[in-house]
Amino acid sequence: MIISFETDSPTPKTLEQIRLQSSNVRKTIRETFYFMGVELKKEISANIKDVSQKSGNVYFVRKRGRRVRHQASAPFETHADLSGVLRRSLAFKVQGTENLKIGYGVNPNRDAPEYALIEFGYGGILPRPSIGNVLDSPDGENMQFETFFERRLEKLDR
Repeated sequence: MIISFETDSPTPKTLEQIRLQSSNVRKTIRETFYFMGVELKKEISANIKDVSQKSGNVYFVRKRGRRVRHQASAPFETHADLSGVLRRSLAFKVQGTENLKIGYGVNPNRDAPEYALIEFGYGGILPRPSIGNVLDSPDGENMQFETFFERRLEKLDR
């Protein structure tokens, strides 16, 4: 975004407006990253939980003493959610106005399990790119920084 203006001579009021606008832009960028993180985390978690998107082997496992059916994921699908440990370790962190980190174990209070590397392939298992699948999906186009930033700017105008 480029902001340009011209003035004959900068008055103290003009200089104060410039200072306020720059702080608003920084605040808006941080808010944009935060709301992007919330939406991305929600979308990734929903895809992990969605059994209809899995086409791997079916296993019967014991949960709370009962035998239940588990649909695994095939390579390059979003990983299947057996225990929920990996899904719950998904977090995001806004770092100033520079970037947004999202991934497993980003939250220092919840470490990622060792098998979080399944995102890229782990222990001879082909990748299950849960985060990558959301970003590469047609809905991922709605997860672009510009889209969220425009929404935040609209709220500032009100």
